[in-house]
Amino acid sequence: MEDYYEILGIDKTSNSGEIKKAYRKLSIKNHPDRGGNPEDMKKINAAYHTLGDDEKKRMYDMQKNNPMFGAMSGGMPGGMPGGMMGNPEDILNMMFGGGIPFPFPGMGGGMGMPQVRVFHNGRPVNMPNMNKPTPIVKSLEITLEQAYTGLNYPLKIEKWVMEENVKKIEHETIYVDIKAGIDDSEIIILRNRGNMISDTNIGDIKLFIKVINNTEFVRDGLDILLTKNITLKEALIGFQFDFKHLSGKTYTINNKPGKVVTPDFVKEVANMGMKRTRAHPASPLVGNLLICFNIKYPETITEEQCKQLAEIL
Repeated sequence: MEDYYEILGIDKTSNSGEIKKAYRKLSIKNHPDRGGNPEDMKKINAAYHTLGDDEKKRMYDMQKNNPMFGAMSGGMPGGMPGGMMGNPEDILNMMFGGGIPFPFPGMGGGMGMPQVRVFHNGRPVNMPNMNKPTPIVKSLEITLEQAYTGLNYPLKIEKWVMEENVKKIEHETIYVDIKAGIDDSEIIILRNRGNMISDTNIGDIKLFIKVINNTEFVRDGLDILLTKNITLKEALIGFQFDFKHLSGKTYTINNKPGKVVTPDFVKEVANMGMKRTRAHPASPLVGNLLICFNIKYPETITEEQCKQLAEIL
């Protein structure tokens, strides 16, 4: 196996920036257009193609450092051709896709040695260097009212569980605690509730929240906005109306005669917006309710009305 670290002249602990810097330096120096050796350039490109990608780098390090991979790439028991399993991804798929059970490092030997493995409830334990399963991704739709109050959402999932090197499908209902104040496009991570390789290697569940708003309110951070259309008459002599809050309660808003509502007037009602829990639940973050008044003026008025208004105003 080529030593990609040696080819790029870097350490195994080099970060992505150092890997890229080394690649650029070598590619300029060894480029065929500058008189470099094409074969050397191929090796440099191959090294960077692997080490420059986090996932491929992990697979490369696993294959390079794990003697199990070296044994399998040189030839398989039972007459399987050497090189067939040279790709670490193929090896992992065989191991976790219900294929041939191989011994794992630290579990009692390698090729030609006793294959002693430890299981708990039919599942292998203490399997080092295994990547965590990819997360199960789900999208949850909730209403704005549910986002205001919070809820316990019953989430149905399908996941796989490894039992004696066989992948088995299971169905489960998980009750997800969605906190009050959650916003649209937020992501909830359920740690170690997804696909399972072993008791110590369990994937996550990633939930994308979609808040559906079919109300007359508009959310603005923790504040909620309510636009109320009123007539010129109501702006001048008063009004009263009811509205249903996101909490489900009904409130009455009025303006007594003598207090004129001006264009674009906004009434702010403290602590009636969205609530958001924080480190100290006893003192959550709370927004306000903003009632925005939009005065609808008449398109025309009569001469008599003009005279009356002139006398009054």
